Amino acid sequence: MLGFSGGDALTTWSGNDFLAGAQGGDVLYANGGNDVCLGGDAADNINAGSGQNSLYGGDGTDNLTGGSNADLVYAGKDGDNVYTNGGSDTVIPGPGADLVYLGTGNDVLIVYDVCEYQTGESLAGDGGTDTLITPIPLPEIQALGVSVSGFETILVDDSMQHLSECFGS
Repeated sequence: MLGFSGGDALTTWSGNDFLAGAQGGDVLYANGGNDVCLGGDAADNINAGSGQNSLYGGDGTDNLTGGSNADLVYAGKDGDNVYTNGGSDTVIPGPGADLVYLGTGNDVLIVYDVCEYQTGESLAGDGGTDTLITPIPLPEIQALGVSVSGFETILVDDSMQHLSECFGS
């Protein structure tokens, strides 16, 4: 299902679907099945229902909400708001001062490069056993003005910097 220019509202019900917003603030809701949702170039609201879904925010300040199963959430550029629900989710917030809240489940949050951290960012684990994979240790993250809480495991791994949208810029 494809949106056009301007703000679109796209909803699917069951089955494995592909939803793509375009220019303008879109509302995408994947209600069932294993769906892929792509936001466009503006502030989008992307919501996943049941199934194992992949959510991609794109440019703009997006609101991304994972569903009840294991989802992949890639927020993209700019400061985004990410909320996950049940399931063991993987979240990649990307550059910008993001607000990330991981719900129940054994979730993994991956930050590829130090350039993705910004003052005012908040990364919060919750129920389950949550893991933060980061290129720098926790004290250095906090020194940048980033709030980090609720992670049972913090792994320092700088081998993925080349995957960052801001690496080398």
